Amino acid sequence: MKINIFRPENKIEWDSFIKKTGGLLLNNVYQLPDYLDLYKNKNSIPEAFALEYEKNFFYISYLKREINKKILDSFYDFETAYGYSGPITNSKDKEFLNLAWKNFFDYCKNNKILAGFIRFNPLLENHLISSQQYLEVKYEKDIVIKSIKENEKINLNDYSPDVRNKINKANNNGIFSQVSSNIESINEFKKIYVRLMKEKKTEDYYFFSDNYFLKIYKNLKNNFFIILAKREEQVIGGALVLTMGDHAVLHLSATLKRFSNLGIASFLRHEVIKTCFEMEIKKINFGGGLTPEHNDSLLKFKKGFSKEIKKYFIGKFVSNEKMYKEACSIWDKNYKKNNLKYSKYFLKYNYIKNIC
Repeated sequence: MKINIFRPENKIEWDSFIKKTGGLLLNNVYQLPDYLDLYKNKNSIPEAFALEYEKNFFYISYLKREINKKILDSFYDFETAYGYSGPITNSKDKEFLNLAWKNFFDYCKNNKILAGFIRFNPLLENHLISSQQYLEVKYEKDIVIKSIKENEKINLNDYSPDVRNKINKANNNGIFSQVSSNIESINEFKKIYVRLMKEKKTEDYYFFSDNYFLKIYKNLKNNFFIILAKREEQVIGGALVLTMGDHAVLHLSATLKRFSNLGIASFLRHEVIKTCFEMEIKKINFGGGLTPEHNDSLLKFKKGFSKEIKKYFIGKFVSNEKMYKEACSIWDKNYKKNNLKYSKYFLKYNYIKNIC
């Protein structure tokens, strides 16, 4: 049995391991160190745990974060990066999976990583290999998947009447698309995305820095494209799509508020589907709603493009229950009052800003 802990300082070995495992990791951009690097900061460091035994391997990548010293001194937790990741393995053998998870548990406990939040990948259904006593796997919400058949043309009749009407409205108003992966398109998309987040007064979690978008261009050159929606020469909407093998994910999208009544959101998703068809991509993950509710308005909108649904699961991992409970107790006592909106978060103790 061999265990590796990969970090940015041994990225050559990390990349080598990923290449060795083949398509399982290479074709999953969320698992790559270059993707985790998008979220690196002074408190969050990319890391991966990899275990090999005979011909089997188990791998999980995440961001290791030092817990604020106001809560606990010299303790850490982890969180898988924004998107859909979770563990990857080439084995379904329960004994091997139990061995892998037990070693990951021991690694975390021995290195003062007391807990972790895992976002699973609904297309891989990797929550099914994560049945462990110290890991609570929980259904979060539905995700809309669009399957693209190789020899079938994209047909507007596959969409709901409302979506078709909005696409036609966009076309009738002279909206056209531009597909590219150059730095200019990144910058154009960034402008409208940041503007939309400000208009919606969105949480910091969905705000991404200039450096984030620059890193997408530099780190993921072969794994993304951008579709800009234009009216005359003005950019009024955009979609940033991540590609991984024959799968794609609509990672971020935005439409300028004053043009939203022209059907831009529907137009953009139609253009994403058309572009993915040309790239021979077989499945697109459109994401889910803003809430777990089945009548969520965003989920209903996305269902207008496809009725195919996958269930999205999250995982709550605890390696040191005593210290995890202590961290939560300290937060409840000292910081909950000013941070109530985070009170149901699994790693709520990380949210201690806005203290009076």
